[in-house]
Amino acid sequence: MKYCIVLTLYFTAMHASLLTNGNKKINYYGSVIDSSYRRYNPSGVIIISAKKAYSFESFTFWHAISIEMSNRGIATTITDYQSFSDKFTIHAAHPLPPLVAVVLGSMEDVYIFSKLAMNLNMSKAKWVLLFSNDSDENPCSFCRNPVGNLFNLKFNSEMIIACCDSTIIEEWWSIDNNHTSVGQLGRWIDENRGIDWSSNEALVQRRTSMGGRTFRIVIAKDSAQIWEEDGHVRGPIGKLLNALSESLNFTISSIIKEDSAGFRDPDNSEWTGPFRRLIRGEVDMIVSRCIITSKRQKVMDFTLPIYDEDSQIYIKQPNATVILWNAYFQAFHEEIWAVIIGTIVTIPLLSTLIMYRKRLPFFPLIFENYTSVWRIYCQQGLSVFPTETSSRILYTSTLVTALVVSITYSASLTSFLTVSTPQLPFNTITGFAEDGTYGLITIRDSLDYTMFKLSNDPVLRKMWPLMMPEESLPQNKEQAFHQVCSEQVGFYLSATYTTNYLDDNFPCKITMIVAGYIQISGIVMPLGSEYTAFFNYYIQRYAERGLLSLWMKQYNTEGPPEPLHGSVQLESVISLFVALSGAFIIALIIFLIEQVLHRQRNRLTNKKIQQLQLINLEWERFPRATFRKNLGFRY
Repeated sequence: MKYCIVLTLYFTAMHASLLTNGNKKINYYGSVIDSSYRRYNPSGVIIISAKKAYSFESFTFWHAISIEMSNRGIATTITDYQSFSDKFTIHAAHPLPPLVAVVLGSMEDVYIFSKLAMNLNMSKAKWVLLFSNDSDENPCSFCRNPVGNLFNLKFNSEMIIACCDSTIIEEWWSIDNNHTSVGQLGRWIDENRGIDWSSNEALVQRRTSMGGRTFRIVIAKDSAQIWEEDGHVRGPIGKLLNALSESLNFTISSIIKEDSAGFRDPDNSEWTGPFRRLIRGEVDMIVSRCIITSKRQKVMDFTLPIYDEDSQIYIKQPNATVILWNAYFQAFHEEIWAVIIGTIVTIPLLSTLIMYRKRLPFFPLIFENYTSVWRIYCQQGLSVFPTETSSRILYTSTLVTALVVSITYSASLTSFLTVSTPQLPFNTITGFAEDGTYGLITIRDSLDYTMFKLSNDPVLRKMWPLMMPEESLPQNKEQAFHQVCSEQVGFYLSATYTTNYLDDNFPCKITMIVAGYIQISGIVMPLGSEYTAFFNYYIQRYAERGLLSLWMKQYNTEGPPEPLHGSVQLESVISLFVALSGAFIIALIIFLIEQVLHRQRNRLTNKKIQQLQLINLEWERFPRATFRKNLGFRY
């Protein structure tokens, strides 16, 4: 019992001496780690120190730091170089990178950590290197003047350096993998206030120069977005690349051209074209119009989409634009028709209730009101205007409503019938796939062809059997549009449309259906590239300032064309003539019936008049009794 009390007092005294003026370097380390943690807010803290550095004093201090951070909810691990790799793999998988504090007390520690860093992705963590001169001054000399790139740093590496007893806090990174760049990041004040940071800007804002680093790029031949001219890139994506090179201070050393965009061959699981060059390290980036897919994102990095591109299927416009037989009902929406019918049904009931008296028969009255309302909606007016004020108000409102409905319907129907639209058996990409009467073409070896060939989308997979044989596919847009005019095929195009291919002398008129939109990236880099975040930052800035849209307009790239409208032919409006003819025939039949009934009525009326005239003559010629007897009357 007495031994335990003595040992506890010893540890307490030792711990107090470590946290006071007895060892300034250890206090210095603790405040640097704490300030770095507050700056980056990492997933946790890993402290690395050599086994021989685990002296009683150091172990007690790091143990106290670990407990303090754990009490604040910070996951803290103390390890050595041999056990670090496994722990780093676990922490690096977290969305937030860890903060790794490395204690370097000798050049041997520097070399050991250098060998360890060569097998690590140094961009997967935030680093704090704590140099001290526990055994000699060499580590301090190295941290003041780092030679080469011993720690495998990249352009996007974030490494904070605390150099021995210096109060200047630096950051290290590398541009060319052979040299370590140094910059001042802040100044250590004291163990309580920690570090006064020089800048709170994000890494992509602080690190603005690549020091003239050269890049090898690959572009696709015959691209409408980027091409080479006099050793420089042109086009809207070329304009973007030139702006990035000025903002980040890099140059283009070589431009390689590929015939096709490339794809992943499912037979041998290898990529072709520019993608193969990028994965093999033959080039540093692909600069072209690239469609972002999930499979590609697993093996390469895409920058932010520079625009969303509409895709269309272009089809030859039929010669006749047939008007559907239900076009007369399509002039109004179903809800409007319901309101009109409800009005015609309701108003006669209201009018009957207003005019009804017990001495008048109900059913003939309601029939008469229905006939009157129907005549109003047929623009015939009323035979007799009602005398009651309430009925007059009701019928006046009905007359005005019917007039407005008639004018609106006439305008809508005229517009609906006279505007000619292509009559296709489908108007969506799904309908195109289900119809199956049209073939499908894309430009040979293009991104569109690759997308159909390898896509897992159910609609695109359904369209793949409609694709024409590869040898029958066009090699450019002009050939594709001519093939649309000569064959029953649809041309799928997601690239930027230019109206040169469809001038007034084109052999046919072409319409289109919208097939959706796809995201287009202008730059593709190797997976996990150290430059992707910086490119994305500036691309976002260009987009917010409207420069991307401006560059697209400068190079005369346009959106898809409006559907072309042909002239209305006789067969196109046959339904209109049938409706008019039917109405004329019905009117003629009603007219003939009225004429027959009118003549029959006149004949009966004339017969009655003649009979009355005969009776009057007989009355005058014969005595009354004889007349009555002759007529069969009895007293």
